[in-house]
Amino acid sequence: SKRTTLSADGALSLSRVVGEQGAAAELTVLLPPHGPGAVSRATLNGKVVRFDALPPLDGRPPAVRIRGAWAGERFGRAHEIVAAGGFSGGRWTGTFSVPAAVLEQLAARNRSYDLSYDLDPNSNDEANVPWLAPGRLLIWAKYKPLLNDSFNAAGSIDGTPLLMRKAYNTIAPSRARFIGHWADVTRLIKPGVQQTLALQLPPGLKPQGVHFENVESLLSDEAALLQGTEELPHLRTPRGVEEAT
Repeated sequence: SKRTTLSADGALSLSRVVGEQGAAAELTVLLPPHGPGAVSRATLNGKVVRFDALPPLDGRPPAVRIRGAWAGERFGRAHEIVAAGGFSGGRWTGTFSVPAAVLEQLAARNRSYDLSYDLDPNSNDEANVPWLAPGRLLIWAKYKPLLNDSFNAAGSIDGTPLLMRKAYNTIAPSRARFIGHWADVTRLIKPGVQQTLALQLPPGLKPQGVHFENVESLLSDEAALLQGTEELPHLRTPRGVEEAT
């Protein structure tokens, strides 16, 4: 768990703090109202960082704010692949790069599950159920629930064809519960390399999004926490508040 301390000489220490790789961060530490006084130095996970001193306001105790970004390439849960040049139906293309840590995460999950899945799509239904075998890296083209599951989709990564399957939000397929198409792309991923996903989707029918599934957000304990998140407008900003002891 996180630990925050403030010494008698004003040294503030935050340890065991993690955040999502590549994401902006804003950490606020509430200081004891009768503590040693102003913070003279701040460290985060053992590294000195810059900070802003925030005076008491509207009954809130004095505080310290640290802003910046977490180190590493961002790859979060349901990481989206954005269409190149927009999309209105038909042929869809987008590029992506999967960090090696994603495949390591999936391999670790497989080791932790004492279960064996038959992933041959022609032998039984296990391979065709997206929520089974959670060590697979899946790509989804997701739609709002539709009343028609008759249309098909095709896809490829770097020209290698994908087996596109239909997904439903029920155990037994139901045309009224169709939610999109998905593919197991685990074996086609080249870690750290930019790759191209091409999909052929029904014309005039735009999916809610195309994204990866089965991945938990990659975390980092290494921060490049510098002042001025306004320099990082493309990053979502997780916020955290700690009380110093």
